[in-house]
Amino acid sequence: MDTEDRFTRRQVLRDEDRGDVWTVMRTLAKRHGAENVRLVACFDN
Repeated sequence: MDTEDRFTRRQVLRDEDRGDVWTVMRTLAKRHGAENVRLVACFDN
């Protein structure tokens, strides 16, 4: 994947659309450290 193919979370999703996901990610970050929590998504054309 090229750098120009990458987007930030805010470019793809609004916070209010995925509130539960961010809540879980914050909880995991508190428990395991933010550097160990990532959201990976793949989109088909």
